[in-house]
Amino acid sequence: MKLTTHLDLLRRSKILPVALCFTLALLGGIALTSRALDLTGPWLTINDYTPDYVSARAWVDGGDPYAPVNQLIERYIGNGTPYYAVSPPNQINAHPPSVILFHVPLALLPFTTARWLWLILSAGAAVLAVFLLLRELGMGRRPALALGIGALALPPIQQDLGLGQINSILMLLLVYAWIALKRGRSFAGVPIGLAATLKIFPILLLIPLIKQGHRHHARTAMLAAGVTSLIGVFVLGFEGTATFIAGGREDVAYWRSAPANTSLYALPFRWLSPSTWRSDAPDTGIIAPVLALALVAICIAFVISGRSKLALDPFWSAVPWIVLATPLSWQTNLVLVLPLLIVAAARLWDSGLRPPPLLIIAITFIVIRLPGTLEWRPDQIDIATWILGYGLPTIGLLLFGLLDAFTTQGPAERIGPPPMDAQGYGSLPISEEDGTRTAPDGSFVPHGTR
Repeated sequence: MKLTTHLDLLRRSKILPVALCFTLALLGGIALTSRALDLTGPWLTINDYTPDYVSARAWVDGGDPYAPVNQLIERYIGNGTPYYAVSPPNQINAHPPSVILFHVPLALLPFTTARWLWLILSAGAAVLAVFLLLRELGMGRRPALALGIGALALPPIQQDLGLGQINSILMLLLVYAWIALKRGRSFAGVPIGLAATLKIFPILLLIPLIKQGHRHHARTAMLAAGVTSLIGVFVLGFEGTATFIAGGREDVAYWRSAPANTSLYALPFRWLSPSTWRSDAPDTGIIAPVLALALVAICIAFVISGRSKLALDPFWSAVPWIVLATPLSWQTNLVLVLPLLIVAAARLWDSGLRPPPLLIIAITFIVIRLPGTLEWRPDQIDIATWILGYGLPTIGLLLFGLLDAFTTQGPAERIGPPPMDAQGYGSLPISEEDGTRTAPDGSFVPHGTR
């Protein structure tokens, strides 16, 4: 059904757009203020920024950045500092050396000052990412800025800011890469490579690049990721890197069944293997890891397929499947799916079509903020809370991914201009039937010419 009445009313009105922009900016400001107020209580240190700060501080002081987090917190913040009660006592920093180096500048400051600056930097990155994305989609500066500020009120960004995570900065890097790809910039792969050094899973975005013929950008991304990672290894040392790798296996084994993990990989371990979180789960032996790897393979298959019938953008359409395939994929990673939701909404807006009901349900499940009253303690979570509480984001990602893969709206758009060959045929249209290109004079370009 067309939405022409509603769209025409909004487009013709002079007051409604201004009022809407003001409301969005106000909501974003209130949301950021709410997160800032959290920094006056225990949430100042009960977050994911704390281990990165103390690890970076340890390296600055010549210590071991991969010493147990509790020891580092006691040394650099103070004895009795509030932190996650469910973390094992020997938990080390779960992030690679490049992330610790990234946090070194702020680690030179007192913790409270650094945490406030990190909140401001993360919020600014989120606003800028949404602003640039909307500008690239054709929106004016003022409404794009208002929506960028308003996005701070979205639950995934709220949670990302509150937990001191890095996903807002990753979103900015990926948006910048996407814009550079669309404009044919030679450095488009660099932001993807940098994102992959902060969290490994963005490296899977090379798949849609390679499939669309952007091998140069894929090589650039791998080079950027490799160089940055090697710098982290050499600076922090091989011993620290080896500790991180060894601790990573233990980290995955402990946290993969945690309630906030949205990964499909986690499901078989959560329900078919005993863990700290569900000690009463049946022990099915090798069945759980086999099923987990099968689910990861299915997600990767969707990434490789490049299906994007709803958003018409294979780059962003790969993100939900990548998030679902990552063994430890916390709800804060949903921030990286927001650009896809915006792009899909823009396509529907341009078409004037009513969104399918299942799509609205999927988006709701993705952006919903789970109540803080949900039980989270190991062995205390009932089945209904697992499925209808913590399971909603996973269901939303899966549902949106399937709708995007199979809802017919039109052919997926190419990411940026096609690669040019020596004869200049790279920008000519490709026949859907036989892969040939039609030259301006009507003749066909031979097979294999890119």
